[in-house]
This record gives sequence, structure tokens and C-alpha cells, in this order.
Amino acid sequence: KKLLNKIKMHDKEMEVASSLQQTMLKPQIPQFDSIQIGAISVPSQKVSGDYFNLIDHNDGTMSFAVADVIGKGIPAALAMSMIKFGMDSYGHSQLPSDGLKRLNRVVEKNVNQNMFVTMFYGLYEEINNMLYYSSAGHEPGYIFRSQTGEFKEMSERGIVLGVHKHTRYKQSEVKIELQDMIIVFTDGVTELRNQQDEFIKTKDLLNMINEHKQLHPQDIVQILYEELVKLQNPNKRDDLTILIVKRVK
Repeated sequence: KKLLNKIKMHDKEMEVASSLQQTMLKPQIPQFDSIQIGAISVPSQKVSGDYFNLIDHNDGTMSFAVADVIGKGIPAALAMSMIKFGMDSYGHSQLPSDGLKRLNRVVEKNVNQNMFVTMFYGLYEEINNMLYYSSAGHEPGYIFRSQTGEFKEMSERGIVLGVHKHTRYKQSEVKIELQDMIIVFTDGVTELRNQQDEFIKTKDLLNMINEHKQLHPQDIVQILYEELVKLQNPNKRDDLTILIVKRVK
């Protein structure tokens, strides 16, 4: 009976965490003239350890982040809400290196010792089509160069959030040309195992994106997700998040 109660409690906790995520943490996808945005985030269980956010600063800039909380359940959902409020409350476009520095303090101070967060943080500036980005130990992002048909790996790699309170993050900037795409995943995508229990190759993922590059990013992420579900080993599921930003003007 004790165990049953425990399971019931756990299920209730999961329900709470899940509804918290669906209501509070659901990002609005901003509308811009010059860029299109596609995003999909699917939890492997009721509660996701993945998180993404997009913020229109109403000054021609947009901050966006994709994060992976290493931890589960309510603590993970709470960590994400702190990250969301941390991002939202800056209210003005903040450079990714500063954004990560601040969020690192939030995570380090408020989240229990054995929970860490990886995060890709970008700022897109519409006026000059520049992307500024930093990473806190997150999966590498890619830029698809329409001109050459090549995918360039984004090189910044910082330490995960929540380890040291004085961590500083490096930042890079890159010009985004017409029809270029910015692509960010979580490791549920890059470490996806297929039916044969082998990791899917990043090259194959990028090829899939390349095949559908003429579509709206929302259609691209949808197709990619459906392909991955077909490929994946159902017993080895992980949270899956894909974000694509494409310059169209």
C-alpha cells in the first residue's frame, strides 16, 4: 500500500510538472518580416527535460534559447521556469554571453547541486541580419549556407550552467544571408538510436533538412520529427527538440 501511495504521489507530481510546462513554459513563436521560425519539442515522458524559448524584444531583435536540463520531474520543470523568467525579465535584447552569465548564476544559486543545464543562446538582429550566439555545453548548432549548400558547425563551447558561479561565456557573431538557416537541436536528436541501436548520424539529419530546405521551417521540423520517430528505437526514447530559423528577406 505504501508503494501504491508513493506511485500515486509520483504520478500526481508528474501531472503537476507536466501542466506547469504546458501552460507556463509554452513559448509564443514571434512573427518577423525577414525570418521564418519552426520549432518542435516532444517529451519522451510526461515531463520534458528540454526547453526552448523565443523572445521578440520589439526592437528588431529576437533572443532564442534551446536548453536541456540534466534531471527529471518537478525539479527540472522548476529549473526551466526559472530560466524562462530569467530570460523574460531582462526585457531588452541582451547579448548571449551576458544572458548565459546571468542564467548561470540563477541556476547555480537556485537549483539543487546535482542538476545542470546545457543551453544554446542566440540573439538575432533583423536590421543587419546578424546572429550572436553562445553555448553552455550544448549540442553544436549549425548554419546552413544557401549559397554553397553547406552546413557550418557553430563553434562556441562553454561550460554547462550551474557549475561555477563566475563562469564567463565566449560569444561569436555571424552574418545570415538570404535563405540561410540557423539549426539548433537537443541531444535527444543527435543521440537518437535507431532500430539497430546505433546512433543516427548528424550528417543524415542535416541531409534531411537539406532535402526540404525550400519549405517553411515549421514544415521542415515536422517532417524531420516524423522521420526520426520512424527511425528510432522505441525503447530508447529521449526528449526531442528542434529549432530552425530561416532568413527569407
